[in-house]
Amino acid sequence: MEIRTEVPMYGTPEAEQSPNASSRSIVANAILAVALVGACAVGAVALSQPAAAQNMWTAVATRSPVVVGARVPTTAARPPIYSAHQEPTRLSSAGAMQFGEEAKLKREEITTPKATATAESDNFFFRIPILGRYIAFFAGCFALYSWRDYRARRSFNIAMDERLMAEKGTVKLVDSAVVGLSGLKGKALIEGKTYPTKPQVMGAIPKELLKKDTFKSMMYALMSCALTGACLYAGTFIPYTWSMWWAWGIYGAVTGTVATGCWVVAHECGHNAFSDNKFLQDTVGYILHSLLLVPYFAWQRSHAVHHANTNHMETGETHVPRTGRSGNTGVSLLFKKLLGPLWPIIHTVVVLLFGWPLYLMKGESGGPAYGTTNHFWPYAPFNNGEKELFPGRHKLRVLMSDVGVLAVISGLIAWGWTYGAMYPILHYVLPYLGVNCWLVGYTWLQHTDIDIPHFDSNEYTWAKGAFHTVDRPYGPIFDFLHHGIGSTHVAHHVCSAIPHYNAWKVTEILRDTFPEHYLYDPTPCHIALWRVANNCIAVGKQSGPDGMYVWLKDPIHGADDGIDVLTPEQIASQPELCADDECKIADKV
Repeated sequence: MEIRTEVPMYGTPEAEQSPNASSRSIVANAILAVALVGACAVGAVALSQPAAAQNMWTAVATRSPVVVGARVPTTAARPPIYSAHQEPTRLSSAGAMQFGEEAKLKREEITTPKATATAESDNFFFRIPILGRYIAFFAGCFALYSWRDYRARRSFNIAMDERLMAEKGTVKLVDSAVVGLSGLKGKALIEGKTYPTKPQVMGAIPKELLKKDTFKSMMYALMSCALTGACLYAGTFIPYTWSMWWAWGIYGAVTGTVATGCWVVAHECGHNAFSDNKFLQDTVGYILHSLLLVPYFAWQRSHAVHHANTNHMETGETHVPRTGRSGNTGVSLLFKKLLGPLWPIIHTVVVLLFGWPLYLMKGESGGPAYGTTNHFWPYAPFNNGEKELFPGRHKLRVLMSDVGVLAVISGLIAWGWTYGAMYPILHYVLPYLGVNCWLVGYTWLQHTDIDIPHFDSNEYTWAKGAFHTVDRPYGPIFDFLHHGIGSTHVAHHVCSAIPHYNAWKVTEILRDTFPEHYLYDPTPCHIALWRVANNCIAVGKQSGPDGMYVWLKDPIHGADDGIDVLTPEQIASQPELCADDECKIADKV
């Protein structure tokens, strides 16, 4: 059985062994947190003053310099973000405008965009500056250019799997109780496979592919931020009317999709894959994740635990399936029976919209080892498992993460209080929900399908966890915007410190070197999502040499009564590998 060793969560092992280095990193991050909250607080206070706000917005609208301390008439053009291109009307500074309804004026009157539809506003798209259309044109050209490589890569993966399965002959599945087969065709359920050790896997990856290029990483970060900013700016041209609900829906979906690239960049920072400059890396990650209401350091710790325990039934940190004997299993089956064909739709909507906040607030989908967890408060009544998710100094880092999230929330509240709640809801909350949907959708499909097994402590090894992650075909546009996070995820779990721009080459190496273990499902992602939502309810442990937990056709009656149940003492004694710098840690077998 593989022995897993406790590895420091943050920084390199050498840095962790130095108390001075640890103190310096905490002090540096504390300074970063104070600077961010200070800047947001100053901005929120400044913009909460109508005169100061109108001075700034008028200057932007007229391309004139801002005059500090200047008094601006309340009739000056002052949009909520930047909408001098919209016709103004006088409304309450309390933000009482509600899509065309004027509320009673209870505060000092200020100017906000008019919320009435006109024939001209119906053609708002053609009023967006021509630069946006040039960007769209070149993006289309890039997509067409990339489509050939995407199709070639997909065809090669399919042909390789078909050849491998033909060589294997008839596939012997672990049990007939499984739901069925995905596009993997049961590849992950083949019994008796010999898995490589971590040194063998890492030895196949050239060292140069582990190197980080700070300039290249920053360019990708700036690209994602610029594209997100362009989408936010384009949103200011949409009229604030009920008749334009469809345009706001498209805006939320498109901007959320583009902004997910910023989330992925911060995700790379949290994995020590962005830069060798730790302060720059944490600065970028902290700011981007805070802007998306993600507690950076708290998530960094919990996500490392997830990587170290992928597909582990006890110590897995997220996407741990329920067993057939779980109480919630019966509830899900009841809803599936009552809702019929609507079940996968409603299940998908609930998971995509509420999965992320429930995970942050109560550790939803985590294994039993950590109990109920909270990414914002590492103390009671949370942190009640047999193992601590945020031990020792990680508690302080959780609180440091809260500072950034609270600063952004304060800015949103100030924005809504000054100009009306409609503005942060339309311009921020809609894209924010889009980002959450992409995040949950990616992680759900990376670790779940009807023929993806899980393992308990008796059978789990690092290789089983890393190689039971799935790559999927998201297409050139999403791969470009999201830096290939869904198409190179096996490489990411083999070594999370590999920069995303090198993950493509590493994926090819893993595919060619370990063809029996590398998993690629060619099923279109929307079909795979439907399949997972409809069928993946509960697992049961099956007989066989690998002791796999598989998704069951009949989660109640198909459950194995002989499933091993660990005692709390056994769970607490399970070794834990934190994978912050896992590429430099050798396995001990």
